[in-house]
Amino acid sequence: MKCIRFVSIIIVVLMMSLTCFGSEKLSYNDEIKVYINNNEINLDMYPFIEDNRTMVPMRGIFEALDADVDWDENNQTVIATKNNITISVTINSDIMIKNKESIKLDVPARLVDDCRTYVPLRAVSEALGCMVRWDDEYSIVDIIDDSNLPDKWHVGDISCDEWFGYYYFNREDMPENEYGYFSDCSKFSDGLAAASQSNKYSSKKYYGYINEYGYFVIPDIYTEAGDFQNGIAIVKSDFYPYPYRINTKGECVDNIELKKNNEANNNLEVFEDKGLYGYKDTDGNIVIEASYTEANNFSDGLALVKSRDVICTGTDRFDGYGYINVKGELVIPFEYYYMSTDFKDGSACVYDTVDNVFRAWYIDKSGNKMFGDKTFVSGNNFSEGLAVVQTKGNLPRPLFASFDEKDEFTYINKSGEYATENRYDYAESFVNGRAKVVIDGKERYINNKFQFID
Repeated sequence: MKCIRFVSIIIVVLMMSLTCFGSEKLSYNDEIKVYINNNEINLDMYPFIEDNRTMVPMRGIFEALDADVDWDENNQTVIATKNNITISVTINSDIMIKNKESIKLDVPARLVDDCRTYVPLRAVSEALGCMVRWDDEYSIVDIIDDSNLPDKWHVGDISCDEWFGYYYFNREDMPENEYGYFSDCSKFSDGLAAASQSNKYSSKKYYGYINEYGYFVIPDIYTEAGDFQNGIAIVKSDFYPYPYRINTKGECVDNIELKKNNEANNNLEVFEDKGLYGYKDTDGNIVIEASYTEANNFSDGLALVKSRDVICTGTDRFDGYGYINVKGELVIPFEYYYMSTDFKDGSACVYDTVDNVFRAWYIDKSGNKMFGDKTFVSGNNFSEGLAVVQTKGNLPRPLFASFDEKDEFTYINKSGEYATENRYDYAESFVNGRAKVVIDGKERYINNKFQFID
């Protein structure tokens, strides 16, 4: 009996040796760093990359995540438990089990070198309820473990510096990193809040969504970002002129509408060549030669571009912008300033000087001025039938700001008439029937009847 048991052990050892050493030579990467809640963890063996997935020692990562780990020798399966989540990963299997749910892996767990078990870092971390980000520039895997973070941030934790206009979370142990300040931040809904790190005076802010610990979980790529309701938020971005819906993972749920927009604009994309910009189709064919010093994506069939032939000096270096169609034909001359907006629903807000004063007005797709001689300090595209306009104050950029007049914003309808007698210190476009305004220094929300709803 002892002889049989000894022979069985020898066979198991030999099989494991073949499994461990029969694979190709792996390339470990000592430059990859793994952080959990901003603290670097030291793994006893280096990670390696397989099929663009970071593989790490199983026991080291699970212990760092405070998960209990078991090893099922008979089935060659790792079992990890954290809080009420249990996952099991079997060597060389592309299926991971999470609380009886099967999840397909891009890369299976495997035994390497000295029979150490390696698991795909992102897959197992996310399965245990963590958020994972990859910093390509510094080769850092950043894991956020909600269960081990301090108290969550809420809207009451937001402060504002009146000079710089940056909102920030004033928790004492907040690390001083890129997530420490925001130029704008909305209330939390469905665990996410729209936030921007764009300069307060930028003519266009970009928004993403942070979780309740201040980390961007959806990138700041949107020009407008609404609150989440039942897992859906309405956003706008540079590559599509109309609002569309995303889920809490940042995935577009209006793909058909996006496809229609791309087709309407001949599926053209901006490309750069030696400092000049032109347009290619999705197959990479050049449709419009690179001849512009700046170029926006097409929207509503037209694109805002800057001519390389306009030679400007002083503050005039910001002019020389016009609009081209999808054939590359100039349909609106190079006579406007860079703050001009893309077209949406047949109109755009453009900027030029009137008696040496910067003013904004609306034009149609033929370049004709809309709403008579009515001009504004600044203006946005129409959204849900209304457009934000600034009627007093200074252009929202340090270059033009003298802070000698209080800003005043309101809304116009598509006839160019003021839609309300209300005037605000600041106002944003309507998204999903509501808009953010500031009045008497206090941030509020209004509905499309201009009634406060918060």
